[in-house]
Amino acid sequence: MNKEIMKSYYPYDLRVINPSTSSTIYRIKMFDTETYFLEDSWHREIEISYKDTNYKPVLYSLNQLDSDIKVKGGISINFLDIISKLLTDYFSLIQVDPGNKWIKEILLNYFQNKSTVPFTHKIMKAIYNLLYRFHFDLDHLIESGEAIDAITLRVNPYDFYPINW
Repeated sequence: MNKEIMKSYYPYDLRVINPSTSSTIYRIKMFDTETYFLEDSWHREIEISYKDTNYKPVLYSLNQLDSDIKVKGGISINFLDIISKLLTDYFSLIQVDPGNKWIKEILLNYFQNKSTVPFTHKIMKAIYNLLYRFHFDLDHLIESGEAIDAITLRVNPYDFYPINW
């Protein structure tokens, strides 16, 4: 697993799974120089080398931005609504589309096609923070096979094992 990418998600209780051998869901507990430590829900630890490609982070595809996603033990959140509220309340931008589809379109174009966005650096920093906090795949890891899409798992690890805020 890529250490630099994992570090972006680390403060937000990133979940990890080895899809080929187990359905056990882990969270990253600690980073070391050549290895990292995972912990399961029973507080058992395992040490994994960064070179081991069997363990993959569990992330949400950006296509899930407008879906209700369960977090923290069953609370449903629609991230476009959160980003829209951030833009209208915190940054005083006018809401132009009550369905917030324009936000999804802009963000998908930005992350997938490297297009420009009509937001300031400060706004994008806040959006990045939200997307990392809620484990959205900003680096195309699901597409490249380096991450597992949370929606495809039998049990959503962020619903079953609540995120610590």
